[in-house]
Amino acid sequence: MKKIVFQGKKFSIIHKTLHRGKLVKNIEYCQRPTSIIVLVVSKNNKILLLKENSLERRGYSWGLVSGHVEKNEKKSRYGGKKRAFGRG
Repeated sequence: MKKIVFQGKKFSIIHKTLHRGKLVKNIEYCQRPTSIIVLVVSKNNKILLLKENSLERRGYSWGLVSGHVEKNEKKSRYGGKKRAFGRG
């Protein structure tokens, strides 16, 4: 049995009961929407990193281009990459 115990804008918490023979196990897990991470390498082998202010890290952090995939983008082979670069 699967039950959503929390539904937020960015993720859901799911409670699930697993049955394996006589063993019964209750688990909870976080479910997030489909997302992408893009590794951009230039012709001269430089990697594009983004500097973002992070509340969790209490300062700036460096990372790769990433983001969620909209429902209408899931069927596209680019799946949000064009939008991530301002071309979608």
